[in-house]
Amino acid sequence: MFASNLIPVNIKLRLVRLWIMNLDDITSNEIEKLCLNNCDSKCCLLDVLINEKDMDAVKMNKGFSIVNNIIIQERDSSKYDTVLFIWDLLPKCLGSFCCAEEPTIGDNNLLCLLNLAEAYPPPEKLDWTLNAQRNTAYTISSIIKCYQLKSSEHQNLLSSLLQHILTIIRLSSADATNTIKNHKDFPSILADLCLSERNSVCSLSFEILIQLCQRPQAETLLLHSIALQHRHILTAICRICHNCVVSSLTLFQIIIRSKEENERNFVELEEIHDVEFLKSVFFQLETIISLGLDWVSDHAWKCMETMLSADFSSYPHLQELQYDFAADPWLYLLIRNFKSYSENCLEFLKFWFRRYVLNNEGKKYIVHGKSILCTSFLDKTVVHISITLINQTYKNEMVMIKAKEIIQLIVKSLQYYPKSYCAR
Repeated sequence: MFASNLIPVNIKLRLVRLWIMNLDDITSNEIEKLCLNNCDSKCCLLDVLINEKDMDAVKMNKGFSIVNNIIIQERDSSKYDTVLFIWDLLPKCLGSFCCAEEPTIGDNNLLCLLNLAEAYPPPEKLDWTLNAQRNTAYTISSIIKCYQLKSSEHQNLLSSLLQHILTIIRLSSADATNTIKNHKDFPSILADLCLSERNSVCSLSFEILIQLCQRPQAETLLLHSIALQHRHILTAICRICHNCVVSSLTLFQIIIRSKEENERNFVELEEIHDVEFLKSVFFQLETIISLGLDWVSDHAWKCMETMLSADFSSYPHLQELQYDFAADPWLYLLIRNFKSYSENCLEFLKFWFRRYVLNNEGKKYIVHGKSILCTSFLDKTVVHISITLINQTYKNEMVMIKAKEIIQLIVKSLQYYPKSYCAR
């Protein structure tokens, strides 16, 4: 029947609609087999799933599960017909959603289609530059529409749209990136979305900014940029959501490095050299590490090293602040509370010894011309590090090599201690 050109399309669509409305295991298998062997039936199935805005959510999910099974079976045979068809449909569906007064596609329909596309990106060999540009433009417009509506039912869709644009950036050439960077309204909305109460929206917005900063800058003039405020970073790193914390710390490090190199970046941070702001970030890093969550703590150690290694030669008061951070008694306590050190923690300790514990003055407790406060804290911390490194079990040789390097630095530091102290 579906292979016949004599049967009108509306009749075929009506039949598929009835099948979807009365799905069970038997009919699901029948539709799946039919669609695998007949392209028209597959097109009709997707047409119904995309354009039936009033379809029950359970029925819709079952319908998209059939499409998912079809894709899996096609991939087993190295075929990508359905995947390519879905990615080709997306710009049209996004355009309808963002531009039409009465979109032909509903929120849930678009959400399911986006989730399916995200699960199965187009094959690398596909040249989809023009498709990516259309996808980008319509996705941005759809995000803006969802942002302006701000209703709770649009939040899941907003997250999927942000994930989709992140995928486009990763898959496409600079064309898609330039479309985003030079959009008139999108940069400021993206900054606002970093403050969203919904963690997925917040973390994805930061991830998009990270990708935009890391992609090579095109030769064309950068028309727009984002100026984040302190609260964008501080709010995110104080969240319980690990993705929000990690993504915001990563962007913060990128901004610091670009400032160090005097590069103009797509993302700027207002008053990045503000002392109270930097104190708040550093103390929050210590709090994150104290919670003992390995994945998040690893990023916190990296960010801490970035802050202490930044070249603030043009800002003497910030060099003083770096010293205060490196000699902070709470940092000593954190280091002493560990029974073993992660690889990122070892990297930090190696940097800390070289930059702030070893000194050129040849005097005990004098670092860069300043006397260390709480000298007994420093002594106990160095002893604890030594004992921990000797007793720790190492997961691989590279980690052990880093530990040996720190032990060598500790031995080297003993030349600055009085002989009576070393003989204890």
